[in-house]
Amino acid sequence: MSRGRTLALLGLLAVTGPLTVFAPVLGVPALIGAIWWLWTAPQWRNRDKAIGTAAALVPLVFLLSQWVVPAGTLNFGLGAFTSVLLAVLALPAAAGVRLLWAARRPA
Repeated sequence: MSRGRTLALLGLLAVTGPLTVFAPVLGVPALIGAIWWLWTAPQWRNRDKAIGTAAALVPLVFLLSQWVVPAGTLNFGLGAFTSVLLAVLALPAAAGVRLLWAARRPA
């Protein structure tokens, strides 16, 4: 895979977090496409692909948990919610950085 395609995939993985949380209609198909593209790319080992997939799925799990847990049941305050939300949004981007590092590793 060329460097441009690698960067495009990693960019797509990075934006799936915010898209999945704030615009699920766009985010879920983008997430599915990014994971498919990741697993068909030859430059990563299966371990790297599994780490990237797990991190990319965190925003979707967070979104689903917001539907399952009734509002007001868990009251941690706005500060805790904001911290969790920022972590959820940052994980796919962090996975992209990890995959970029792994792609630069000699074969």
